[in-house]
Amino acid sequence: ETDYLVQYVFSTFCFSAMFCFMGQMISALLPTTRTATLLTSALIGILNLYSGFFMPESAIPWPWKLFFYVSPARFGLKATMPNQFYCSMSCLKTDANPIDCSGPIADLYGFGATGPGCSLMTDRSGALAQKMGQEWIMQNIGRQPPYSVTVWDYFSVTTESNADDSWDYTFGMVGFMAAFKLITLLALLFLRHIDR
Repeated sequence: ETDYLVQYVFSTFCFSAMFCFMGQMISALLPTTRTATLLTSALIGILNLYSGFFMPESAIPWPWKLFFYVSPARFGLKATMPNQFYCSMSCLKTDANPIDCSGPIADLYGFGATGPGCSLMTDRSGALAQKMGQEWIMQNIGRQPPYSVTVWDYFSVTTESNADDSWDYTFGMVGFMAAFKLITLLALLFLRHIDR
């Protein structure tokens, strides 16, 4: 699982650097540190709220989806989180070789599964049924709540995440980093604030 570790470490580095570069850009664009601090605190809150962690894209109303699409935090979460919850096997019938998770098993490691998200959890809140609907539950899980699914099944369905897209989102963060540094350079070259 070395490739997951390398991708996670690189993504985490990019995530931290991206927000550092965004802070540098905002401080270069605004005339005082006080205005930069005020704007950054509000901006970070909005970007994190609409990053897809608290609610997936499908649950965000249309005008607010714009924040979701331009949020650098979304790229960081979509790049780092799937590797933390990934499991190579699934309890869902959409998987090529689904495992029947209705029995008294605690995880899928005994079936040859790999990844940190192979432990089973019981969806007592009904979040999967609320998100996907009862028909989807019956087609993909085959039983009424409470039902057991892997941590990866729950996370990937509720957040609309896919482990195969992690590198795409990592390179998206690299693009944001380059854009933030370019804007910072242009601001330092061409903006003149009297208070500086």
